[in-house]
Amino acid sequence: MNFPKLPTSGGKLPALWATVQKICDVLPSLEVYGDNSTTFVNKSRSGTVIRSRAKPVGGMSASSPEYTGPWSFSVEEDNGRVTLIIKGGFFVRNGICISAFHKKKIKFDITNDLTPSAQPRYIYIRNRFRLKDLSWDEPKVHCASSPPPESVSVYSSLEGYAMIGEITKAYEEDDGPDTLPKVVCYNLALPVMTVAGRCQVEEP
Repeated sequence: MNFPKLPTSGGKLPALWATVQKICDVLPSLEVYGDNSTTFVNKSRSGTVIRSRAKPVGGMSASSPEYTGPWSFSVEEDNGRVTLIIKGGFFVRNGICISAFHKKKIKFDITNDLTPSAQPRYIYIRNRFRLKDLSWDEPKVHCASSPPPESVSVYSSLEGYAMIGEITKAYEEDDGPDTLPKVVCYNLALPVMTVAGRCQVEEP
């Protein structure tokens, strides 16, 4: 591609006009489009995100449609605010299918999480078992600044976690200080959670 060159100082008006014409010819070619089949382009005030269809993994065809099943992510922008919408579904906790989020939508305002200086966010399901009355709390979905802990309490409660996605820029080799974080969905149709801990019954 031949890019327009800056007119020389003191040049005549026709030369300047010719340069402007060349600029107008080049600008449309810099626009990025997706075919919505193999390449997707999402544009917002925060920037432009280009996504390609996933490569074949585990027998999945590269021509498979974009994942929109349970626990899929979508992003909406309105009046400068960006909202992450999670399509809820079932999850498995210690072998039991839990329906708390089935056919529900979970929303998070992630406007401030899509700036170059934003810290990673970890998206996961959390469920707590109270040892005091041997009952489960209502499970919750979190979009947190810290990942789930690598150890659990053995005193008042037991907690289980199931990661379903994150907001990060750690997956791109050419990431720089001005790179915008990306919303990453793990595409898990049925997240699995294991809640375990130290036995509370002591042997005589």
